[in-house]
Amino acid sequence: MSIEVTKAAAFAAPIVDSLSVRLLVDSVYDRFIADASHPMVKIEHVRHIDGHERSTFAGEWGLSLHLESVQAGGKSRYLLDFGYTPEVLIRNFELLDLDPGRIDGLILSHGHRDHYGGLEGFVTHYRARMRADLRLFAGGEANFREKWIKRRGADPCPGVCSTARRSSPPLSAPCAATPRTR
Repeated sequence: MSIEVTKAAAFAAPIVDSLSVRLLVDSVYDRFIADASHPMVKIEHVRHIDGHERSTFAGEWGLSLHLESVQAGGKSRYLLDFGYTPEVLIRNFELLDLDPGRIDGLILSHGHRDHYGGLEGFVTHYRARMRADLRLFAGGEANFREKWIKRRGADPCPGVCSTARRSSPPLSAPCAATPRTR
């Protein structure tokens, strides 16, 4: 996967009319959990999945959320974090029949593997169906640096720290300063 990193100015978080948060990956999946609500935020829990009655969400260490906001009648859709592996993220994404072509942006909250582990595989799997101008919003270049606690006498990253490039089109990754709030 090729990522073009550019420096972006801090931005103000947009004010939206409503926000829907849909869980894609979490450490636990409970199809019987009660809905939570707020006048401005809808939290959707996946229970029955139309067309997939004998399937259930997969859970694993990590987090990924599908965000859909409404502002002045228009909708925006973002993925916030990408779980630990692409396999679970892709499986749950497809169970919900989400369209990768309708994603307006990708957001990486921070550089822990349980939040970015599925990113490369997810983008590699769907890149041809995603918008050409899709952007990845990340807190900075340090988000993509592996950090390991070395065990005594062990190689800190055996075969993991690869910087291989893929042939898929690049993502634009503006590394923003701390967002401003109003």
